[in-house]
Amino acid sequence: MSLAVEAYKFFGRRTEGSRLAGWLTNRLQKAAISMMPSVYLALAIFASILAASVTGIVVPSILLLLPLELSSIAKVIGITSPVLVGLVTFGVFMVYPDLKASSRRADIDKRLPYAVSYLATLASAGVSPVFMFRILANQRDVYGEVAREFGLILRDILVFGRDLLTALERASRRSPSLKFKDFLESFIATVRSGGTLQQFLEAESERLMEERRVKIKELADRVGMMAEFYVILFVVTPLVFIVMSSVMSSLAPGTALSVTALVVLFAFIMMPAGVLAYSLVLDAMNPEK
Repeated sequence: MSLAVEAYKFFGRRTEGSRLAGWLTNRLQKAAISMMPSVYLALAIFASILAASVTGIVVPSILLLLPLELSSIAKVIGITSPVLVGLVTFGVFMVYPDLKASSRRADIDKRLPYAVSYLATLASAGVSPVFMFRILANQRDVYGEVAREFGLILRDILVFGRDLLTALERASRRSPSLKFKDFLESFIATVRSGGTLQQFLEAESERLMEERRVKIKELADRVGMMAEFYVILFVVTPLVFIVMSSVMSSLAPGTALSVTALVVLFAFIMMPAGVLAYSLVLDAMNPEK
């Protein structure tokens, strides 16, 4: 945090009130990054300049060791690398809030059904909403980002003196999860209409649990299909390829070397690349990501 303060001293006047700082405001809130947009932007600029400066010193020192024949290429690399590193560093800072918000959204969507079920249990015991939120917020290890969201709601109520509905509305606007946003809006509507919180929470718990069950079943079906695809592509196909290669080399002995090269290419390049691509596709199919 001290680095951010120092960065703000240098670039705060330029980042304060800028369009880019305004663009970052909502993203930092969704990512739960406790930093003013102007401070975060100043830190991004400072880190980018620092990374470019270090690259501008280190890379030319390494390039001096290259042969003279590569001097022209070394000059191009020495000039462009600090600029590229600086731009990439700045880009990482700009993308990081969205990545963290996406991670928080996945965690909230995963834990929300169980958190709402717990709230329904507390409501059946006649506990007030604020006290329910306090109990849930203290169980961060169980409810993860959901507990953190309710902790922020409590902060608005107990520290900033906002009423319950205002705190819930603010939480709805800054939440990265559409499911949590819909839940809070329904909670607000129930309180305003004088509805029973216990009945509302029980109904929401059943609805969210059913959605969770459907999503898990869909994931299991997709994984089963991908498992069959894996067997065909990475078990059966290599066996067929090896058998065919052996037959080709025995029928045409002169092509044995080229067949061996093909087998090596298939076994050590194509197969690992295929498995890596398969793993990435399977990981992308995971709704928890």
